[in-house]
Amino acid sequence: IRIKQVYQKLVYFTAVNFYNNAAPDSAKKYFAMALKLNTDPVVCAESKYWLGELSYQKRAYNNAIESWEAFQLMQGAFSLKEYEISNYNIGYAYFMNKNYDEANIAFRKFLLSKNLNDANKAADANLRTADCYFMKKVYNSAAEYYETAIALNKSDVDYAMYQKALCDGLQKNYKEKINDLNALQQKFPSSNYVVASTYETAESYKAINDYDNAMTYYEKIVANYPTSPYVQRSIKTIGFLYYNQNKNDKAFEYLDKIGKQDPKSDEAKDAIEIIKKIYKEQKKPEEMEAYMQSRGSWVSADELDET
Repeated sequence: IRIKQVYQKLVYFTAVNFYNNAAPDSAKKYFAMALKLNTDPVVCAESKYWLGELSYQKRAYNNAIESWEAFQLMQGAFSLKEYEISNYNIGYAYFMNKNYDEANIAFRKFLLSKNLNDANKAADANLRTADCYFMKKVYNSAAEYYETAIALNKSDVDYAMYQKALCDGLQKNYKEKINDLNALQQKFPSSNYVVASTYETAESYKAINDYDNAMTYYEKIVANYPTSPYVQRSIKTIGFLYYNQNKNDKAFEYLDKIGKQDPKSDEAKDAIEIIKKIYKEQKKPEEMEAYMQSRGSWVSADELDET
């Protein structure tokens, strides 16, 4: 038996060497061989764990889950440092498969483990747990886990702040959402989420009928981020808000911009409908027909009769 144990360990360390030298196929072969020798339960468990890791790296997520869940039940597994991390890994494998319920369970198991020395993984597990709740539309629980990730202050804090704000908005807590977004913009002025957070701030003010502040933030996007995908939507919304306030000249000014910049966009189509309404309200059928022709379009006789 002693000789078999030594041989199994030799095979296992050969596999580890292949793994460390980026030879996954050879590593898999020797980990499988070490597992099959079935002498030392700890070596068997370690081999099974690393077979799961190799499957994950090849994006064979179901195989990875199967290996790691089998590893957790093996005799030698519980004493290993990999035991706690296996729940974190299982969480990611389920997450990559978009099985958010099982991913959530696995990440929370990891967060309940007795060995949370890796603060970065703890913060990340809180983020992914929050994401799982978010994807399942359980926004109050998602917000709690995003808050924990923010408090841990390790990685992707700006993302956590942005997502927490979205949760607030989806629960109609618009003032809290605005506060969260402003905090994000102040703390991380160079974040990739600044443009989106500026747009969401505008949307939140619009939701509470604070149109002046809403337009201020829409204008920020137009002025400061001219290449952003939010620009067209912002211009259109400014136009709509002016129209709703019966400021038709200002509404036309903004809605006309969209038609000139990207006439085939959905925003341009929406803008054209409001422009038609403006002409109809002003009873200017000839001007409407001329405007539509200048845009390469036409107006039906019925529409002209309505004007």
